[in-house]
Amino acid sequence: MASFPADQKNKTIRLLYWSAPTDAMKKQIADFKEKTGVTVNVIQTTWDLYPSRLTTLVASNSAPDIACSTQDWWPSSIIKNLFQDISVGAFDLENDPAYDTEIMDICSWNGKYYGVAVKNSVSSSTMNVILYNKTMFKRAGRETPFELWQKGQWNWDTYLEAAKAFTKTQNGTKYYGTAVAPESYMLSAGTDFVKFVTSGNKTSIKNNLSDPALEKAWKFYVDTREVYNVEPITMTANDFYTGKIAMMDVTDARALDFNEIRSNMTDELGVAPFPCPAGQTPVAGAKALVWGIPRGAKTPIAASYFIRYMLDPNTLEESDLYINSEAKQVYASLVNMKKNALMSRGVVGYSTMDDYWGLFSEVAYGKPDQVAVNLKSWSSKLDATIKEIEKEISSFS
Repeated sequence: MASFPADQKNKTIRLLYWSAPTDAMKKQIADFKEKTGVTVNVIQTTWDLYPSRLTTLVASNSAPDIACSTQDWWPSSIIKNLFQDISVGAFDLENDPAYDTEIMDICSWNGKYYGVAVKNSVSSSTMNVILYNKTMFKRAGRETPFELWQKGQWNWDTYLEAAKAFTKTQNGTKYYGTAVAPESYMLSAGTDFVKFVTSGNKTSIKNNLSDPALEKAWKFYVDTREVYNVEPITMTANDFYTGKIAMMDVTDARALDFNEIRSNMTDELGVAPFPCPAGQTPVAGAKALVWGIPRGAKTPIAASYFIRYMLDPNTLEESDLYINSEAKQVYASLVNMKKNALMSRGVVGYSTMDDYWGLFSEVAYGKPDQVAVNLKSWSSKLDATIKEIEKEISSFS
């Protein structure tokens, strides 16, 4: 790190994190100190308390130097003016191709960035993938999702065919072909309950409940459960580990506890991208996390260097990045794929998360022929929520 500014050496920065630092993060912190002399102190909280803890720290003039803003807390972090735009740091977007500006664009507001992401980072550009029981596919003589993907034939249709093939009742035990988060279909179809539209330096929120792609995605999910019966209402990871479910999705295979999988799953594990509708340009459902410098941070320059270092996948061991060779190939492809993040949760659930889960439940657990009606029934309430957010944010500049 030859370019690290001499006047920033031996400073101390504070990072707000939602758990105790992992072994990989501890090593990054130690390596960064060895290279720069900078000490990184971690303020530990929980995921659920993270936004309120950050709000309290900023309001009490005790802001950390580094914090995360995620889709779950969007646009509340903007409304509360918790972050400075990234120009206060030393992020070289123009000359550093590692920055994931697509994720950053998703989390921008009024044409400005309030946090950064790095391509292929386990802490920013996490993406939906399908985990599958490769042993079961081989035993059945079926092409695996990974093989179909390599041939350009992995889509909702071939995914459903595979799910049907592994759904059965045997010796009184029910086996299912798949179990995924319902929103994953919506994201892979390139849509969401709301849209964020930025024109020039003005961002607006649009009600997207009438989007035909949205209706198609939710109907597909409801059909998997109500029509084809390939999806259970509830499942546990252990159901997948023990072969009761052939496929499941995760937000990021690299973010799983690899030791848990290795300890509990004796069958061979496979990894493939989450499928998209046939004929559609591929879209990767993503979880958008950006790391920024909170308002009132005391050491923004040194903090920006550590953010870049922390997010760099090259500072981690490969075993911390990929659970197997299929995962490595999948992520090499996904990093350059168009991404779509679940940004609607913080909008629909702005007043209370009960609103988001109310919309979600009514659409996800209704009947297939009621999907469009159920989406439309929430339109007026969503319009009112968007107006409330616009009123709150009107003073932000």
